[in-house]
Amino acid sequence: MTPVWLPDWRDARAYPDVDAPLKEWRWQFLRRRADYQAEFCALSLDGAHKIADIPHRAAPGDLSEGPFRAWLQKKAPPGLVAKYGAQYLLDPACPRPLGQREEGAQCDVIADLDRQRKAMDEDHYAVTFDLRGSIKEQIAAARAVLSAEAKRRGFGTGRNIRAHWPRHLSVLDAVAAGASDADIADAFGTDYSVTAKWPALARKVQAKLTAPTGS
Repeated sequence: MTPVWLPDWRDARAYPDVDAPLKEWRWQFLRRRADYQAEFCALSLDGAHKIADIPHRAAPGDLSEGPFRAWLQKKAPPGLVAKYGAQYLLDPACPRPLGQREEGAQCDVIADLDRQRKAMDEDHYAVTFDLRGSIKEQIAAARAVLSAEAKRRGFGTGRNIRAHWPRHLSVLDAVAAGASDADIADAFGTDYSVTAKWPALARKVQAKLTAPTGS
């Protein structure tokens, strides 16, 4: 069943800007996973609590604010914590990642280099080196970590860059709404043979962005 909260996939204004924080993008892809939606509904209310959605003013001097909402979060058992990287699962109908960690919970078993790395902000990443160890080996490991992290955040080149993320979301919504490949091709004004590959690509990006940090 198509979630009632899904936006009109033909409306580009219904999707985040490409410069939105990674936390926002991760949530938008996660809430569209059918398994996440089903498992949230199946969780009991034991340990559940509400997260306040306090509206912000649209512009300086604008005193108008939207209605107050409170969204339910349910405590996740260990299996779902490992699967989604979150101690609590937020209602997928919530439009923003309220109360969610920036990049998901760290997995229990991670490499030594992963323990040393630090996300400074959206565009920067720090890695600590052990001067008593092999610098050459650490540089090679750091290069691999930084390259993977840049791709995960949508920087660099390739099909996973952020410029494509809004399209991936709209394609996922189009498929959920029952749109055909021909419908999608017509809406985006592209060749049918190319558009037919988009759903699979969107799901790959979805899986990558919603994997717990450190997995």
